[in-house]
Amino acid sequence: MATYHYESRSPDSRSEQLSGVSVKRKIDRAGRVLIPAKFRKALTVTTGSEVMLMLNEGVLEVRSIDNAIRDAQSLVRRHVPAGSSLVEELISERKQESALE
Repeated sequence: MATYHYESRSPDSRSEQLSGVSVKRKIDRAGRVLIPAKFRKALTVTTGSEVMLMLNEGVLEVRSIDNAIRDAQSLVRRHVPAGSSLVEELISERKQESALE
């Protein structure tokens, strides 16, 4: 038997309606847990979609790949000045290293 908590980092009307909702589910013999259709819809995942699972202080978080990417991009934006290009910086560094060889 497993209890899991649903949380979307990019709230929309569907996920806001389910915010804080918890459901109790059983884990089957293969270790699978059925995610309710309302939760899948709020996460915008369908059959065959890949999701990110994160275990955080005893809580299993399930996120859509799109939400995980948006969260990562947001984190990077907080630490990289506007107008900066990490790609251009990396290319420049590699060129400088190559010139030294």
